[in-house]
Amino acid sequence: MADLYAAAVDAADVEPDLEAMTEFPDAPLPLIEVVVDDAGERKLRLVPETADVIASIDAELCVVAMCGPHRSGKSSLLNWLRDPAGSRGFTVGHGTSRQTKGLDVWGRPADIETESGAPAALLLIDVEGMGGLGVDSNYDQTLFALAALLASSLVYNSPGALDEGAIASLGLVSRLARKIEADEAGGNSDHLPDLWWVLRDFALELVNADGYEIDSDEYLERSLRRTNRRESDEYRAAIALAFERRRCATLPRPYEAESDLRADTTKAPRPAFAAALADLRRRLFSRPRPKRVRGAALRGKTF
Repeated sequence: MADLYAAAVDAADVEPDLEAMTEFPDAPLPLIEVVVDDAGERKLRLVPETADVIASIDAELCVVAMCGPHRSGKSSLLNWLRDPAGSRGFTVGHGTSRQTKGLDVWGRPADIETESGAPAALLLIDVEGMGGLGVDSNYDQTLFALAALLASSLVYNSPGALDEGAIASLGLVSRLARKIEADEAGGNSDHLPDLWWVLRDFALELVNADGYEIDSDEYLERSLRRTNRRESDEYRAAIALAFERRRCATLPRPYEAESDLRADTTKAPRPAFAAALADLRRRLFSRPRPKRVRGAALRGKTF
């Protein structure tokens, strides 16, 4: 690993070649696929062809990974964020089976600027949904931890308001991600990403106990305050330890009718949703942090 960190540092002053990215596949590619061995156990495998594509990106990487519960609309959200007016994107399912298996990446990175104003490449990763039929919690937690270690910004997409169930779900997987990060680097690295908690189909007013308006970030921080209930506070502490940089966004329902959500159509979403999506897109993609390991920004090969 030390050789990779040294290579990342050595490459930091190299001018990026972003022009070449226009030739990359403009389609989703399998990055981590799930295979079943002879004993019937699921194994995760890096897809070498996709790894070769990423390795050829000669620029700092900003990596946004989208995860969340099964059937929560995360792939649709990632497609809207990638191209609000586009009709192509990651596979979206409308049934009970999982569409994303493992981790998929959009093959053609976007040309963006980092928080420092440096040119960079934006990678989008779609993560298999958690809690679907036929898999256990260990499998879900492993995929989440892997996504957290790969991402510079981790988007956690969940339905409705923040409640004890939502906090417990994220707290469980955050605990494993933090443990892996600590085991790998002694807890002294910046492996773990910024957390963006996106609340879908949100219909509540954002106000505090006194009735004063608050923003979505404050809503998240208030929800993570201690409750003096041991198990609940352990989940909150796990989230806070794993993700020191946290943001929250709320999105109303994209369509009035459920049939519009399920239909394979390019129908424009409701204006309220489009406005909230545009704000999230601006916040998320406007000069994000690059992916760093031990202080070094990663390019395609070292990533």
